[in-house]
Amino acid sequence: MRTQQRLGISILTTSSLILGTAIAFSQSSPATAQSCIPLRVVEGQGETVTRKRISSPGVVPGVVNNWNTDFAVPTGRRFTSYVATITPENSAPYNVAVNLKYNDNTSSEVFRQDGLNLRRNVPYQIAAKTPAGVARQPYQVNLNISGTFGNTYQAKVSAC
Repeated sequence: MRTQQRLGISILTTSSLILGTAIAFSQSSPATAQSCIPLRVVEGQGETVTRKRISSPGVVPGVVNNWNTDFAVPTGRRFTSYVATITPENSAPYNVAVNLKYNDNTSSEVFRQDGLNLRRNVPYQIAAKTPAGVARQPYQVNLNISGTFGNTYQAKVSAC
């Protein structure tokens, strides 16, 4: 397992699917001493995992891409970190951004990497903390995932 630490963000990768499922309990994960809950997909039907096929960039007027997926953060509990898990169905480079969205129409980008080489069926986790100096809690976590047209992935987010 390889861990990268950058700007308060832990990026965890594994070399096998079996190790990938255990990553949430790794000492490097912010979830170790906390309880995390899966977030529901906005505009979903109660699902906590989404499966998407990357669409075209939407350069034609009226054509919208499907790169954004929002996950709802429940109220009534204070969360300090979020863990996004992306499981690609194709080995390929992906462009990935994670944003925390606030109810005043602002957001904080907590992770961005273009050309992230992900391996087929190997879960990739991005752990991010609420940025320093931000006292409010986001109401949504946004994943923006693009790359080669037609590639497919599954994604989920947990709040801790």
